Amino acid sequence: MIKKIECVSVFTRDLAGSTAFCAALGMKETWRIDRSNGADVTVSLVGPKFPDAASAELVLSNNSDVPFTVSVQPKPFRGCGSRA
Repeated sequence: MIKKIECVSVFTRDLAGSTAFCAALGMKETWRIDRSNGADVTVSLVGPKFPDAASAELVLSNNSDVPFTVSVQPKPFRGCGSRA
């Protein structure tokens, strides 16, 4: 069972439009990283913040190859019918 999501990354071909859509939903851009990938293309990550500060973080990216690390720490399985 998933109990918490801290970050969700979404690829978009239209970063400006996606950022404007998030703003229309009440989110505010809190950070942005723009870097050249060496082929005259700017790779950008944008972090719009949800109004609820305890909410997960959303990351918009215009590059589908941006690697994100997922850390999962499952609880040990104790078998069917056992009490944890």
